[in-house]
Amino acid sequence: MRKVKKNLGWIVVFLLLILVFKNWFWKGIISSGDAPFWFLEKVKEFPSFPFLWSESEMGSYQAVLGHFFYFILFPKLISFLNLSWEWIERICFYWLFLALGAFSSWHLAKTVIPQCKFKFLSVLIYLLNTY
Repeated sequence: MRKVKKNLGWIVVFLLLILVFKNWFWKGIISSGDAPFWFLEKVKEFPSFPFLWSESEMGSYQAVLGHFFYFILFPKLISFLNLSWEWIERICFYWLFLALGAFSSWHLAKTVIPQCKFKFLSVLIYLLNTY
């Protein structure tokens, strides 16, 4: 019982994040606007070696070396599991955002105010902030 009380804040944070971001955990396409949608065949054709310029779908060239490892290499590696873009997008972008956002805001609170017992609130404030 004592352990449950100690972790109650983290359990509430976890359940609240699942509730707020519930569409990120279920099946279905959630990207729109600037987020691309690629079929599995296209993802498997991503290059394994970084290159400097790429022809975009709009007919112009764009520099891609800066975001190669995150935007191209990770989805390509996960595509070997034969997951659809729906799941690759969730794993590489949305779930990674939640994990890094939760960890980094908690770590900052732990570093700045180590004696505070409510460090879990920093995770809620950061991830649920609409501004």
